[in-house]
Order: sequence, then structure tokens, then C-alpha cells
Amino acid sequence: MDGAFGLWAAASSKYRRLTDGVSGADSWSTDGHKWLNVPYDNGLVFVRDMSQLRGAMASPYAPYLGSDHPRDRFDYAPEMSRRARGVDAWVALLSPGKSGLAELIERCCRHAKRFSTPPLRRGM
Repeated sequence: MDGAFGLWAAASSKYRRLTDGVSGADSWSTDGHKWLNVPYDNGLVFVRDMSQLRGAMASPYAPYLGSDHPRDRFDYAPEMSRRARGVDAWVALLSPGKSGLAELIERCCRHAKRFSTPPLRRGM
């Protein structure tokens, strides 16, 4: 399921109902840059079955890469040469906390509603 904007509604008790049924999906993806204001290339994916993710992302083993860690970082990302994008998202979520994220979502929804409502015309 692609939850670029909508999946974030789950953070808000006011809008969580809009995500009813998403728990039945096997995987979810969303963008960090739309709500968290992190760099554009920061996407998030959540999967029910880690073996499926590892199978899709794993690279062939090469001894010169030297990974003896039980969770090989190369098996969970689509490319080997990249910056640590997860740090941006982690800090953006940690800083405001759960209540701050909910407030962000609700505030943005209030603004969207305000912008979508035609202004009253004076003198008519």
C-alpha cells in the first residue's frame, strides 16, 4: 500500500479512522519528505514478512564487502552507496514525539480545509 500522505493519518486520533483496513496489507510505504520535512529521497517501507523484503533487496554476497553482522545492511536497501537517510527520519519523528506528530497532521489538515473553503464575499 502506498501511503504517501494518508498513512500518516494513523498518528492522529482525530483522523486515524481514515486508515481503517490498512493493517490487512502485507507492506506499506510512505514518504518522509511530505510530512516530516526531511530530504526528498527519504522513503519508508514497512513489511509484515522481513524475508520478503530481504529477498527483494538482497545483493549477492561479496567477501570484499566484509559484513559479519547478523543484519546485513545491504539486504534492506536498494543500493549500496548512499547516505544514512534513516537518521533524518528518526530525528524528525523523535523530536516532536507522537503527540507532536499528531498535532502536525491535524494542523496541516485544518489549513487544507481552510484553503479549500471559499472566502466570504463582503458587501454582498
